Amino acid sequence: MAAFVATGSLLIDHDPGTVRLTYHITFQEGRFALIHIPLEYYPFFLQPIQRLLFGEDHDEDAFKIPWPYRHNFLNVSITPIECSIVCSRDLATRFFRPLVERFADLLGGGDQSDHVQISPEDFAVIQVDGQGLDAGQRVLELTSPLALAGISIFFQTTYFSDYILVPHKSIHTVIQTLEQRGFTFSPSAAAYVSHLSPSSPITPRHSHHSSTGNPFDFPGSSSAPSTPPASNIDELRKQTFSKLKRAGIVPDVDRSIRLLSCAARKETNKVLIAQLRDDLLQVLLATCPGTNTHHKNDNQAPKFSTRFLSLTLTSEEPISLLLESSLLSNPNLALASTLLFSRSSTSYRSDDEGSPGAGKNVLIPITLDLRDLPLEATGIICGVAGCLAQVTTHSDHYKDGRIRIDDDGKNLSPKTVNTESFMKQIEVRPGSAGEAEAQDNAVEISFLSTARAGTVIVRERELERAIRALEFGAEMVSPPRVGNTEI
Repeated sequence: MAAFVATGSLLIDHDPGTVRLTYHITFQEGRFALIHIPLEYYPFFLQPIQRLLFGEDHDEDAFKIPWPYRHNFLNVSITPIECSIVCSRDLATRFFRPLVERFADLLGGGDQSDHVQISPEDFAVIQVDGQGLDAGQRVLELTSPLALAGISIFFQTTYFSDYILVPHKSIHTVIQTLEQRGFTFSPSAAAYVSHLSPSSPITPRHSHHSSTGNPFDFPGSSSAPSTPPASNIDELRKQTFSKLKRAGIVPDVDRSIRLLSCAARKETNKVLIAQLRDDLLQVLLATCPGTNTHHKNDNQAPKFSTRFLSLTLTSEEPISLLLESSLLSNPNLALASTLLFSRSSTSYRSDDEGSPGAGKNVLIPITLDLRDLPLEATGIICGVAGCLAQVTTHSDHYKDGRIRIDDDGKNLSPKTVNTESFMKQIEVRPGSAGEAEAQDNAVEISFLSTARAGTVIVRERELERAIRALEFGAEMVSPPRVGNTEI
């Protein structure tokens, strides 16, 4: 498929002035597969992952290209929930299919949710570039038309761009839907100015091209929706939190996982590229469950461990990474000298780690474990983004929030905050953190959609406000109560 490009400008009426936003949307060439690997099986897939990222057994043309730029799009994410991979269908078949089939034979039938799985459905990858809105509003503006059209999506924020994954069979519907929002598609960029405000109502399209399937629709799943499509954003948001409530899904906040958004430098220096490769190999090894337990006598095993890593490779941009901040001060790695750092910072000093000022760029993941989610789970990203975007316009709801997160790290064991709202049953694990700084008006967020989880990533100082926003979304769908009884 040719790489279609769209350019659109959205004119926002914003008192006291007007803001014009311009997005550039590009469909990446190729068909992509989504791979879900449960963490307990991740060590068995380290070799295929390494071959995928760094291997020299790609085709002859790819071998001539430095490994960071061989892929139109590739994402490898290891989270506390799973290992998730997005890569071309051809590479998924070459590097992963044989081992996945062996696991299927060994595990037999039964519950497929804990099996290693490759999506039978192909996905298209859309790259989005542009500035002007905070991340939450940007996610909402880009995903809400697609969600209302019944299209399941993934959304991934990287250091350089946003990426949307949609079912490949829904490309025509995606183009039609975005054209209604003011984008013009052509084989080359064509400027188009739309006077449509993002706050204007969006009319959903329900055509025979629409996909009601779900990105989590692996073998053995049915894609028939049990909930009628939403007709507007408010209804979509309520449907989202109703689905989460029915499935018993609550946000998990682990304060000990402290992340930084980074990127590799655009280097052609073979020595620096090799150093980055060696460091990332060590980090991949360190994400294996029980690394330090099972390899105490192995000189090749890393002398550290990590639980979160997401790296994205494209053919045009340097590698984007989301990794634990402690890795940058690790004496066994040279990451601090080979990486650029979060968009809001210009430098990183290893001696800043753990200091009161370090928290300004530290990010905390809020994880939604979607492994038990019903298959009509379209609109999850849009619904969550909508609630977080409301922090700006409904800040009065959060001034006297009832959740209090201990920032001083003195607690020695996990605690669960239990309240009437299901969203308030939030696990909060204490971790070292600087004192929260003064909050801005809006919560800055980014997203990492993986095969079986959704991760909302917020600045450490804005974590409590983000949780309150999710509470507010949950309360919108909670029925009235008389005493302890729901009406």
